[in-house]
Amino acid sequence: KLLTLNSLVGFGPGWHFLSLEKKIASSADEASRMIRLPDLRQITVLSKSEWLRIQDELNQANKDKERMMEGVKQREALHLQSVEVAKQWSNTIAGQRQKKLEAKRIREEIEEEKRKLIDKEEAEYQELKQKEAIEKAKTQLYYRTDPVKGLHRALLLTEVLKEREAQIELKQRIKNTSRDAEKHFADMLRSREEEALRQEQEKVLQKKRERQAAAEDLKRQEAQTRRENIMNKLVVTQREQTDSEEQRITKAVAERDARQAQLRREEEERRATMLKSITEHRELTVTQRQEKEQIDKIAKQNARDALQAKEEADRIFSEKQQLKAQRIREETRKLQDFNATQMAEKSAKRQQLRRDEHQFDEMNAELIAEGENQFHQYSQQVIQAAAEAQRNVFPLYKAAREGIRGAPDPISRGVRPIYLVQDRSDAEMPHYISGVTQNTKKLNEAADIQAEKKRLGFTW
Repeated sequence: KLLTLNSLVGFGPGWHFLSLEKKIASSADEASRMIRLPDLRQITVLSKSEWLRIQDELNQANKDKERMMEGVKQREALHLQSVEVAKQWSNTIAGQRQKKLEAKRIREEIEEEKRKLIDKEEAEYQELKQKEAIEKAKTQLYYRTDPVKGLHRALLLTEVLKEREAQIELKQRIKNTSRDAEKHFADMLRSREEEALRQEQEKVLQKKRERQAAAEDLKRQEAQTRRENIMNKLVVTQREQTDSEEQRITKAVAERDARQAQLRREEEERRATMLKSITEHRELTVTQRQEKEQIDKIAKQNARDALQAKEEADRIFSEKQQLKAQRIREETRKLQDFNATQMAEKSAKRQQLRRDEHQFDEMNAELIAEGENQFHQYSQQVIQAAAEAQRNVFPLYKAAREGIRGAPDPISRGVRPIYLVQDRSDAEMPHYISGVTQNTKKLNEAADIQAEKKRLGFTW
């Protein structure tokens, strides 16, 4: 085929028939080689007896083979029979294996029974948990009803009143303690100042006594000196009578100079003593003044710290109030947007509520009696518990008297109608018609949605 294609491509369409003739010739040669005729010179002719002998030998071989196959089958049957018999023996490997398999089967059956029992217990436990969850959900739903929430609010109010009384008492105690501490601190400062002043006065008095004693001693010394001088003068006078006038004058001048020098020295010593006393007094005064300034500084620092803490608390409170006001403004804005976008939906909801009102009133009549009885029992339990805990039970009695929402009402022939406000709180509106309820209805009910959009400022 490759040669023919090359011939056609290389030499053009003129070679097409030549290639077909070559292909047919080659096919004929191949067929003659595959089909060879028998050569009569190579054929052997057998006689009848020879043919029968060959057939008998062939049949004998087949019979031997059949006998061998039969023996094999019999041996296999005997082996299977011995295996079946050996299965009943317990002291053989196969028997032990069979025994283990049987024990395993029994163990699996027991485990299966245990699993079934566990599954049954689990199902019962799950059923019990489901019942408990349902009861818990019912209890939570009951706690979410308005009368129970009102009773809980009243109970919380009693706790708040009790806590408020405790806080007032604690605040009074803290105030009294702070007043006592301030009084004790002031008394301590005053006693310290008085003690310091007393010590200062004692020191001044001691210095004064010392100065007086020194002055008296000095006077005594001066008197003694004068007496000695007089005696010396007398002696000198007696000597002068024998000495010359010049010697007396010289000696008198020398004595006068010596006496003046002595007086100057004594005066300098007295002045040095007084200066030392004054310096010590000044140092003591400065020390006391520094201590007093330190105490005043500590008191002023404490006052500044208290004022700073108060200012910080006021700042934090102001920031919290600002954040709270901002959060309230954001929530109010979101609520207004939500009310504007959901007005049509709430109108349809109110219409659906009106359509279901008749059916609801029929079901509500039976639920009211049951709810009142249940609420009465629960409120009595709460009031009794609060009374035992020594709480103010007046808010609880007031909440219990209000009763549950939807209680019997003679104006509406036994069933009180329920109206909800048009916001996400779904709170209950007043039961009777008044000017406030009419204005609320006029502001919140949209008779014409397009007119309400224009009234609210929506122009799209």
